[in-house]
Amino acid sequence: MRSRAAERSHTVHPAGKTPGWDKAESGVRDLRIEIVQGDITKQADIDAIVNAANTELILGSGVAGAILRRGGSEIDREGQAKGPIKLGETAITGAGRLPNKYVIHAAAMGHGPEDARVRKRPGSLSSAAIIADATRNSLRRAEELQLKSVAFPALATGVAAFPGDDCAETMLGAVREYERETPRSSIQLVRFVLFGAADYKTFLSVLNRSELTIGTDRATGQSRIRFAPLLLLSYK
Repeated sequence: MRSRAAERSHTVHPAGKTPGWDKAESGVRDLRIEIVQGDITKQADIDAIVNAANTELILGSGVAGAILRRGGSEIDREGQAKGPIKLGETAITGAGRLPNKYVIHAAAMGHGPEDARVRKRPGSLSSAAIIADATRNSLRRAEELQLKSVAFPALATGVAAFPGDDCAETMLGAVREYERETPRSSIQLVRFVLFGAADYKTFLSVLNRSELTIGTDRATGQSRIRFAPLLLLSYK
């Protein structure tokens, strides 16, 4: 029997498709965003998953450790051969035994001397600026490879101690900024995979607060508020 948690789901159906509705920013394609609770190493339908990496690209604990255990040491060896990188930058490796094509390593924290000179949020090893850069650069790398789907974990909320709600706002904002700036991108789906229920609920809450668009109804000339296209799911 399936657990109640496994059956839980939340869906907001796409808006902006009804007759007479103009989006405020015409020409911006609809990028689907999914928020799920689950294991990022088991997203078999996703082209590339993002690793919450350090600047040395060493697979340690948390998401990186899960990628190492499931994907194999070849990912770790290939990543370290491409490091170190700067905070906010990314590197791409193969996916080893993972069911994906690539792993995109996004450096949202680091312990090196150069990392120490970068301004951080007090009490954290990261910042909103670093996380936003890491998110955007991950999407750019996926676009360079003409990928259609990318899965992200919450960046820098573990060892780096960046607050989950600020992380959600930063990452979701970076995705929407990328969407506006790259209307012809190959990327059709961005999935956020949160292992714990608390992070899942945080990302869901932030997305529900932010995913309103204001446009004009051509029939009446009045401003209207609609939810932007997205799909919210939860599973384990």
